[in-house]
Order: sequence, then structure tokens, then C-alpha cells
Amino acid sequence: MMKLAAVPVGLFGVVMFTNNTMRSVGSLLTHRLLTYIRLDLLGKLIFACNAVCLFIGWVFQKAIIGYWGLCLFFIFLLCICITLQLMFTIAQISRLQQVAEPEIRTQIAATNMMIARFCVAVLLIIPKYLTELFPLMTLYLIYGILFIGAGWFLSRRLPKSSIQ
Repeated sequence: MMKLAAVPVGLFGVVMFTNNTMRSVGSLLTHRLLTYIRLDLLGKLIFACNAVCLFIGWVFQKAIIGYWGLCLFFIFLLCICITLQLMFTIAQISRLQQVAEPEIRTQIAATNMMIARFCVAVLLIIPKYLTELFPLMTLYLIYGILFIGAGWFLSRRLPKSSIQ
């Protein structure tokens, strides 16, 4: 995306630095954030943030691909989404550690991570082959519908408890 928007190559490293810095700070602040917001609300916030970024990405690809400043702003928004997702993952694993019996905590955490990694792998591999069959904008629409549907369903099923 940065290549298509003609972002100067020197800024690619700045984007990587920003992304990794935001992830690090987010992981440090997760517990503090959860004293103010419940896990289910964090999940819903992440869902809303990702839905907005999905829409902005669609608009960006459709209309404003040539403006590299807007591309960097969009990528900054994606970094925020990634940071929030990491914070949710940390909080969810912590919650699992609290509710799981001591004998099976490691198995539950490993199974949770394996399922998450498998789902991500499938969702990242499939578009590679679909881009050969469909235009990118059609895939945005299909993935957007799938994401909004699954995200709405899953965000409504989050437990209402907070980490203490």
C-alpha cells in the first residue's frame, strides 16, 4: 500500500518503528487500561476501530491512493488497531489464566493461541488466491461483510467480567 501511494522509502522504517513502539507501550499499559474499561468493552472498541479502518481502507484504495500523507495516516490508524488487538489478547489470556484450573492453564493458553494463529493464517492466505479471481475492491467488500458479521456476533458474546 505504501508503495502504491508513493510513500518515500525512508518512511517505511518510521512506520515499522511506530508500529512496534505502539505495541510495546500498549502491552505495558494493558493492565492499567483494564482498571478503567471492562474486557467486553475493549473488545467492542476494537471491533468498532477495525470496522472504521476497514471502511477507510476501502475509501483509500478507491479514491485517494496517490496521497502518501493520507496513506501514512491510515497506516497509523492500523497501528492503533493492532495495538488494541494486542492489548485484548493479553487481557484475554490473563482472564483465561484466572478462570482456568491450575492443572490445565498452560493447555488452555496454548490451545487459544493455536486457534488464533490458525484463523489468522487462513484469513491471510485465502486472499492471496482470491485476488487472482476477483478485483481487490470486491474482496474488500466480501471481507468487510464477513468481518462485520463475525465481529458483531463475537463481540456480543464477550464475558462481562473484568480482570481484577
